[in-house]
Amino acid sequence: MGGIDYLRLGQYKTKNYAFDYAFGPDASQEEVYAATAKPLAAKAVQGYNACCFAYGATGAGKTFTMMGSFEQMGVIPLTLEEVARMTAADDEAEYKISMQYIEIYNEKIKDLLQPSDAVLEVREVPSKGTYVAGAADRVVNTPRAMMELIHQGNLHLSLIHI
Repeated sequence: MGGIDYLRLGQYKTKNYAFDYAFGPDASQEEVYAATAKPLAAKAVQGYNACCFAYGATGAGKTFTMMGSFEQMGVIPLTLEEVARMTAADDEAEYKISMQYIEIYNEKIKDLLQPSDAVLEVREVPSKGTYVAGAADRVVNTPRAMMELIHQGNLHLSLIHI
């Protein structure tokens, strides 16, 4: 091999990462919501597809950021409240709000509202937008109804990943 350690060739290369926002430990749920998901809620009400995705290491705070607590609502409940407020204030349009609740782990998609062993795939159709084919799609009328489905789906989360 001529004395070249091929396993460590890239070890000292600079790695660049890009973030839209980085929040410190003192950031409030409201602050994180306002900077990230609030603009998405407005676009969703205008008819655009929107997705807020939490990614990170176990124990990093994804669940708290997304769901919150009794004292501080997280990004999801704050978004649901905003969408409900915006649609209720619009007298000129009629809205149908539906949801899918899925878990993606190790590139496998699991339907949390109707669990099965089915292989699910993300699809995009101009008339329907982006969705997970084969996952349950539930119509909801209130933020409370959506949160109830989320809590129901949480019972099917994979708590231990191997």
